[in-house]
Amino acid sequence: MSLGAGSLIADKVRLVRLLGSGGMGHVWLADHLGLDTQVAVKLIAAEHAAIPEAVARFRQEAAAAAKMKCPHAVQILDYGVQEGCPFIVMELLEGEDLAHRIQRAGPLPVAFVGDVITQVCKALSRAHALGIVHRDIKPENVFISEDQGERLIKVLDFGIAKRRGDSELSMTSTGVALGSPYYMSPEQVVSAKTVDPRSDLWSLGVVAYQAMTGKLPFVGETVGALAIAINEGTYEPPSAARPGIPGAVDAWFQRALVKDLSARFQTAKEMAETFALTTGRSAGKEEFGEAETDVAPCPAAKLDCVDNCPTVRVSTPLLELHGVPSPPEQAPVAALSGTHMTATVSQRLDRSRTPVVWGIASAAVLLLAVFGIGLAFALRNGAPAADVASQGQTEPAPGSPALTEPQPTVTPFVQVPETAPDPAPSASAAPSAPKPAVAKPRLPVPPRPKKDRGF
Repeated sequence: MSLGAGSLIADKVRLVRLLGSGGMGHVWLADHLGLDTQVAVKLIAAEHAAIPEAVARFRQEAAAAAKMKCPHAVQILDYGVQEGCPFIVMELLEGEDLAHRIQRAGPLPVAFVGDVITQVCKALSRAHALGIVHRDIKPENVFISEDQGERLIKVLDFGIAKRRGDSELSMTSTGVALGSPYYMSPEQVVSAKTVDPRSDLWSLGVVAYQAMTGKLPFVGETVGALAIAINEGTYEPPSAARPGIPGAVDAWFQRALVKDLSARFQTAKEMAETFALTTGRSAGKEEFGEAETDVAPCPAAKLDCVDNCPTVRVSTPLLELHGVPSPPEQAPVAALSGTHMTATVSQRLDRSRTPVVWGIASAAVLLLAVFGIGLAFALRNGAPAADVASQGQTEPAPGSPALTEPQPTVTPFVQVPETAPDPAPSASAAPSAPKPAVAKPRLPVPPRPKKDRGF
């Protein structure tokens, strides 16, 4: 039976008009008579309706999407077969897919692409947790809806999604490729049967590159040439492909588009959070429902954002991205209050205070030798030594004998190198100056992470 405008599906959904067609079927605008609302209905193409493998994959799409129950995946309302023609009833989306947005607007702002990455990663994180690998992440399957300034991004078409551990359905007879070649990972080019969630992350990396630069990272005049280019993994850095893209973003793509699976981002959550940190999007952690963590600079070659780790490594270019020069070797790094980051602070004693502290210690030795009883009285009734050292005071405590002019043989200021080790105690040696008490700086304690709402 040929279904068309006016046809009634499952006695409750009436087809209104055709919205679009794809390789596997057609999508219609329809009225849901029972719910009094408009929905979208996907019908399998007539040429595939008689092929068991195609029908099984069509049903698999409905089942995979229905299990998602995620705001970033299209909602499935019903599935069935109408006179031999399988159908899927799903929510009606208003907006456009990412492919049309790129075609209409050209290269998109880094912040916009970051929002796409964040929301798509939430959908992928949910799918991967269910053991589902999408295997066809591309701009056409990323849908953008905007309402009153709020942007909602959804992942579409789980038609070739595969649950890990399930047997692979051969698509040779239907002629449908398992994925779009330009967005395939190197391992998917070799075999779509053994891919894992990290293949989806590669595909999202290609989508992000195209959205940000307006061009694909890997191209070829033939499918074979494209496969070679993907396998070699050589592409133009985004900052060179499009002026205005921060150089720090290049390091993120080095993790997203690396052939070595162990070096690639391991989870969708890690991928999204690292991009947020790399681009300085402070709202990134809040979007994933987590508290901010301390961030310490590390070599630019690594962006190791690991799940549930209290310290996140961020490359040195991130500091430069915020207008803060990279710290010199061995120099203390101050806290970056404007970027919600806390760097490591050196606990060494300031050089400018060393002569004063040792001068006070020398004066204390002189007082101990000449005015032993008076000094004991002063220490019992005067200010603590730690306060004297921290305030840089040299006056004796109230009630102690006045300090006479120092003897010529005493050097009031002694410069001691920072790296000199403390002398070992000796019973025969003359009593040395007591080491001043200096309070160590206290590092800030990160707030307790909030409950993860994003994943």
